[in-house]
Amino acid sequence: DMLSHDFEKLIVFRFWDRMNAAERAILAKRFAGKLLVIDYRNEADLQRHGVSFLAADFGKAWGELFTHLVASGYRRLAVLTYVVPSDIPGADVFVSPQEQRLKGLTRAFGAAIFDHRKDVFRVDVTSPRAVYEATRLILEKGYDCVKIHNDQIAPMVYKAVSDAGKNIPRDVGIAGFDDIYFAEYLTPPLTTIHNDFDAYAREIFAWLKDPQRDVVIPHAVIERESTKRR
Repeated sequence: DMLSHDFEKLIVFRFWDRMNAAERAILAKRFAGKLLVIDYRNEADLQRHGVSFLAADFGKAWGELFTHLVASGYRRLAVLTYVVPSDIPGADVFVSPQEQRLKGLTRAFGAAIFDHRKDVFRVDVTSPRAVYEATRLILEKGYDCVKIHNDQIAPMVYKAVSDAGKNIPRDVGIAGFDDIYFAEYLTPPLTTIHNDFDAYAREIFAWLKDPQRDVVIPHAVIERESTKRR
């Protein structure tokens, strides 16, 4: 349907990773120079098709968060994240960037601290029971810090830690992503990566005026009591 219209400019929001590479190439060629994608930044499409992406530098954000966690005294880090079948359309967009970030963390901090081959736990993050059980498994395996997929699943993770008789942050640190409204009201308040949603709106309008600009959303690691081991 999008290909049948002659849009002056086209913004694709969280749909790029639902198309396969061929479909993305057709759309990029059709709207070359006037297409903005709000999704995970895909370097292959950026270089090959000149697509403008609006996204935060998640790799840098994760690196800054892990630096904080290690400095706080945590020595065995686990990542609790989503399951994505590798054979779905657009898997090269949705899966590959995260895999590259995880491999980069292993190189940066050493496999003794974090190893993407064994320290990543993938579950259906929309299922409270699955999140709870995965957290209990992580604790049983002796991890002392968990980077969770997003702040929304923090209540299930906190309950799993409490039911295991452990203390946050003394026994286990918890860090999230998004900095949603209730993150600072949890007990203890949740360390997280701030995703500046207001900036997305501002940058969209700036891109409409200058479609050739490179668009990167600022981020910040918000350090709260859930990782203050020291």
